[in-house]
Amino acid sequence: MIAFVGDDPAIAQAKNMLVDRLRADDRLVSGGLNMEPFYVLCDIIRSQAFPSVGGAPQLVKIYEHMNVHPFGVYWPDRAGNVSLLGRPLMPYEKPPSGIIDPDDPRTVDRPSRV
Repeated sequence: MIAFVGDDPAIAQAKNMLVDRLRADDRLVSGGLNMEPFYVLCDIIRSQAFPSVGGAPQLVKIYEHMNVHPFGVYWPDRAGNVSLLGRPLMPYEKPPSGIIDPDDPRTVDRPSRV
């Protein structure tokens, strides 16, 4: 189960993009979600087609017992700044769970603590 929140045109586009992505991977009928919603969100933000959707994406891993781990995101790409929960981090701040590259979210950088 997944929920998209926002204005109607953006929600419709996000649902269509997610279905297209899952269909392309032959996972529409069977298989769960992994990082596909994150890919879709990044694509929508980068397209700038919906002014109500913007800024750095916010990414939090939620475990079955409601433990959560927020991840930093390089935005708009690996060469950009690191943001955490949508806020750009200062150079001395380190995200607690690592940093995700939006173009390759399978890679998590684990910065050393200061």
